[in-house]
Amino acid sequence: MNKPRQQSCGANTSMVISLTMLAKIIAIVRQMVLTYFYGAGSISDAYLLAQSIPNILFLLVSTSIGVSFTPVFMKIKEEKGYKESNNFTGNILSILIIISSIIVVFTLIFTRPIVFIFASGFDESTANITATFLRISIFSIYFVGMVGVFSSYLKINGDYFSPSIIGIALSFVEISSCIIAAKVNDVFLPIGILLATMTQWIIVVIASSKRGFHFYPHVDFKSKYIARVIKISLPIMIGLGVDQINVIIDRTIASTFSSGSISLLTYANTIVTIVHTVIAVSINSIVFVEATKHASAGKRELVVDEIFKGLEKALMLLVPAMIGLICFAQPIVKNLYERGNFDSTQTQTTVEILFFYAIYIIPNGIRVIVQSYFYAYGKTKFCMYVGFVAVAVNIVFNLVLSRWMGVNGLAMATSLGIIVSTIILFVKFIKENQEFPLGKFFIQFLKICLCSVIMIVPTYLLFNLLIFYMPQIVALLIVVIVACIIYFSLAALFGVVNKNDIKYIAKKFLRR
Repeated sequence: MNKPRQQSCGANTSMVISLTMLAKIIAIVRQMVLTYFYGAGSISDAYLLAQSIPNILFLLVSTSIGVSFTPVFMKIKEEKGYKESNNFTGNILSILIIISSIIVVFTLIFTRPIVFIFASGFDESTANITATFLRISIFSIYFVGMVGVFSSYLKINGDYFSPSIIGIALSFVEISSCIIAAKVNDVFLPIGILLATMTQWIIVVIASSKRGFHFYPHVDFKSKYIARVIKISLPIMIGLGVDQINVIIDRTIASTFSSGSISLLTYANTIVTIVHTVIAVSINSIVFVEATKHASAGKRELVVDEIFKGLEKALMLLVPAMIGLICFAQPIVKNLYERGNFDSTQTQTTVEILFFYAIYIIPNGIRVIVQSYFYAYGKTKFCMYVGFVAVAVNIVFNLVLSRWMGVNGLAMATSLGIIVSTIILFVKFIKENQEFPLGKFFIQFLKICLCSVIMIVPTYLLFNLLIFYMPQIVALLIVVIVACIIYFSLAALFGVVNKNDIKYIAKKFLRR
């Protein structure tokens, strides 16, 4: 691996993480606005379901095609050139529009049964509101699918900036719609979902056109490349479909608890998802593209090297983030959500749920990056089988733990399912790649854990001291800065991270 490419990957990783972090901060503001105006009740439950159902219905198609698109596009580009790869992209987009239309019509016809499947415990009033919202938000799938393909296209062509800012645009539109809805009419909530995804679509379309892509609608189901996409994506689609069973069961069980339970689960999981997305998903967006390029070129040792470096970077940030999130869960939730219609009782419940969700942060980061190895080589069937196992674990523990622990049991079951799937994937990866530096990996992991534990002790004591002299939110921000300084100092001391890298990042940060 040459030096210029390393710098390029490092710059891309830093940029993606920075933009993703900004997007997630704004996403938190979006939920703060929602909790302020609607708290955790029937309207928020209906809105969050209307937001998630289109994604769940179309996730099977868009995500699986998004994953399979990258290796097939690269193969076409190598074999037949840029023009043919663009024709393939147009064909994929045209097929997605047809699939989206089928799903929209199906949802409009069977709206109430779909709402019942996802939340059978809703009362008549909440179910009616959800159905009304869903009839509007379902049209967003037209844009969700195309955004996924355009984002993959841009990353392949070296543009990581545009796909990274679409989350920022989405949050701004949804924040605006939430404020308007609270002051005018609740129906602006689902309208905001539709406008937000449309805004994302506009951004990636403009960026793609600047990269030379022009969309010409055409459908060719007989194309051998479409057959290749189907072959790769079908196991992914089945695996994701099984995953969605988890989501449906979670929502259904949660809807049988008190009003707002779905909202509380969503609020807690959003915080954990932010950590996961900002770190693991951002790093993996680079790892997957690079690993796929090396796999296509037959450079297996470079694929393994990409996975190792991706895991190293992810764990270096995920471990301290998880420990910090668990230790400071109460002030984080309180300062993010406890205002307006969100009271202290809901804060405490969210804190408890957050604890059980936080358990999956590290294994989920490992799972996502290791999974890129299997996707890069088209070994999607194995990932599908692992998904079946994870879902089985999740369903069993959902049914058992929800009776014993209530809504907390749903979060714990999710974490257990992810842990099991991560272990299976990692063991399989190690067996196939004996050259993977397992010893070095575990030593680095132990060093990271040690640095994180040492870091958390003084910062926790400092926080409890500072709250006597200043607002809790100010104390929390100060502690985060101090924790970063302590952690990265320890990381440099223990050799977890290169001292020169820290100096370089610090200089760039201060310059900006």
